[in-house]
Amino acid sequence: MANNQIANIANQIVSTNDLHKLDPSNVHFFATIWNKHRTLSGYDALELKITKICNTLLIFDLEIIAKIALYIWENSTTYVEQDIHINIGFRVNEYKMKNPQIFGPPAPGPMRYRGIEKSVTVDPPLIHIRHTDQSETLFNGCEIF
Repeated sequence: MANNQIANIANQIVSTNDLHKLDPSNVHFFATIWNKHRTLSGYDALELKITKICNTLLIFDLEIIAKIALYIWENSTTYVEQDIHINIGFRVNEYKMKNPQIFGPPAPGPMRYRGIEKSVTVDPPLIHIRHTDQSETLFNGCEIF
């Protein structure tokens, strides 16, 4: 599938679905279908949501779904929206950890993480602090005599 088709499908999914809504009913569903032996990241939570939507659009190829998810993650989500998905991933990981009799032993990895970082060109610029005596005390502390 061509990149412009991926972009068109991704834009269609973003415009017609409320992807960035925190839905508590997703926690049990995601915990049930997440079968990889690692914790669920924010990107993985978004990809699970997109997989569900793509299946209703009769798109079942996992490679295409992964490309659509990556396109949406990099081009159509803000940091706040990514944090919502990170929170969903954390809730799923926490739910699975609290129910080892259902899901087995806890998966290795951090409980809360982004998964895939945005590319450097999309990140906001770093704030530059000019080196002065005042900035020196900010970085190294100040001794009061």
